[in-house]
Order: sequence, then structure tokens, then C-alpha cells
Amino acid sequence: MPKFGLQKSFHFDAGHRIWNHDMRTGSAGSYLSPDNSNENCYKCANPHGHTFNVDVFFESNEIDEQGMIIDTDVIKLIIDELVRKIDHKFILQKDDPIVDDFINLFSVDKLLIINMMPTAEGLAQYLFNFFKDKLDDILPSNVTIKFVKVRISKSIVGYYSM
Repeated sequence: MPKFGLQKSFHFDAGHRIWNHDMRTGSAGSYLSPDNSNENCYKCANPHGHTFNVDVFFESNEIDEQGMIIDTDVIKLIIDELVRKIDHKFILQKDDPIVDDFINLFSVDKLLIINMMPTAEGLAQYLFNFFKDKLDDILPSNVTIKFVKVRISKSIVGYYSM
């Protein structure tokens, strides 16, 4: 069966931190020597920011009478809502031990507290769920959100799909 696809791209700027980042544990632990005490082992645990480039992919078996799987103007309205919610915010995972400190230092409207770790993969999952929630009642039944890709730099890309 033929497949039609649509990709919509956008970006936002935000701060984040991976509060439990320690390169000596997890998947990097076997690569580093046990005596590695380099401060860079924790670099992503420090507050920092990025320009996050996002691609949202839609897929369908058919196109409508206008030759589209979904009107990109509808997607743009949802992206505009999302960017207002996330752009120039500081993103923290809800279990981050400094959440309360950030709430005391900054107004709550400058923070976005999410359930997942704000890694490229975690943000892709958060954004996928955001789009899915917004589009569930709008998308034709034959259209699915295939996946969301988040690019933090030229070499770091995370994605999430169901």
C-alpha cells in the first residue's frame, strides 16, 4: 500500500539540565577508566541551553481532495502554541532535586517541568505526546504521527515514535 508523508520543522531555544548525568555510570561507564574524575563527566548536569531543532513526521495511506494528508496551517497553529509554551524556558524533569530552587529563583512561567528527563530523546517523547494530544481529535483516522525528531547539535539527534 502506498504511503504519503509530511515533515514539519521548527525550532525553539531553551535551557535544561540532565540532573543525574554522570558519564562514569550508565552506558558510558564501561568506556571511561574507573579513576576518571574529569569534571566533564557531569557537564550536562549543569544548567545550560540550546537551540532545539524539531521535525515532526506524519504518515498516511491516502491524501485528501486537496492533495494533502493534513493541512500544514493546522500544524503551524499547534507549533505556535507549543513554541509559546516552551521557547526561552528552562526545562526540568519533575524529580530534579533543584526544581523548588528554580521555582523560588524564577517565576513559574519561565519554567517547564516535565515527567521525562529533558534529553534529546526525552524532549522528543514530550513533543510527540504534545502533538498527539492536540491532534487526536483533528487528524483523519488514516493519518498518524510517525515520529518526532529533536536535534540539539549537528551530531546529537534524538527521536521518539510509537
